[in-house]
Amino acid sequence: MGYYENLREKARITRLEDLEKMHTRELLGILQALRSNYNYNWWDERDELLDDFKNLVKSVLATREHIPNKLEAKKIRQEKAKRKK
Repeated sequence: MGYYENLREKARITRLEDLEKMHTRELLGILQALRSNYNYNWWDERDELLDDFKNLVKSVLATREHIPNKLEAKKIRQEKAKRKK
């Protein structure tokens, strides 16, 4: 079973309640995998199941607190260190 089939299986069995229980970084990883899958399989027909799953993941992420990226986290750490001195 390839990676594409794994995404389809996860999309088929995952409910909104299950997504709401997942950690934000895990949801971001799923969203990234869905996006890279679309970029890789651009010649395939769009898969409605994966489209719906992607929209569901995005709706759950919209309710979550922002997670800083690498540069934002670095700036936050530097400011925190300056305040300690």
